[in-house]
Amino acid sequence: MLNALKFQHESLMRKLAVLDNLAGVDEETKAKRKSLVGKVSSMLDEIDNLLKQIQEALEKQESNKKLLVNPTGKGIRNDSGGLGHFGAPRGIDSKGEKRFHEGLDISAIVGQDVVAPFDGKVKNMIGNVTKKPMVQIYPTNTTFPFERLEILYVDKLEEIQWGVFRYVQAGDIIGTAANLGKWYSSKVGNHIHVQIFKKDGINRIDPKPFFFKD
Repeated sequence: MLNALKFQHESLMRKLAVLDNLAGVDEETKAKRKSLVGKVSSMLDEIDNLLKQIQEALEKQESNKKLLVNPTGKGIRNDSGGLGHFGAPRGIDSKGEKRFHEGLDISAIVGQDVVAPFDGKVKNMIGNVTKKPMVQIYPTNTTFPFERLEILYVDKLEEIQWGVFRYVQAGDIIGTAANLGKWYSSKVGNHIHVQIFKKDGINRIDPKPFFFKD
């Protein structure tokens, strides 16, 4: 379509050049030229709009390429048991201070496959603090703006050993979604908890931009 518009534009410009070179421009010639100018202007607007649409499509395509693979393929948890986004309130800690969610809860069906969000080395383990089954993944791509990603509430596959790193590719199965009913109120919808650690390996950042676009 763009090539067709370009051809029509070039044809109209040639006609304008011919009219501009005519000696003794009369009223009829002026009218023709005015008509052609209007067509050229309209054509340029069409080309500009089309180029804008193409640019937006390319930017969206490029943006989607940057998203990590969603481990369960589902949305962010939002239920009567709490909100799943980063920074959501999480009650009061032992010091009497407000607690906030430092990860992203992505909904999951009990027993469903949980897949690797990117290429890297992964190990299944029991969390030192949470005492819950989880996976820890370090990206192969060192240009990623974080050190590692962890996913809590992931049961290991039968053939996998605890605490042993293995290499996986994005989309490979790294475990199955655990049943949170064993630990939490029925108000809490089943989910996995994703947390991303900065390069310092200590502080956490919001995982949402890596998995979802607004």
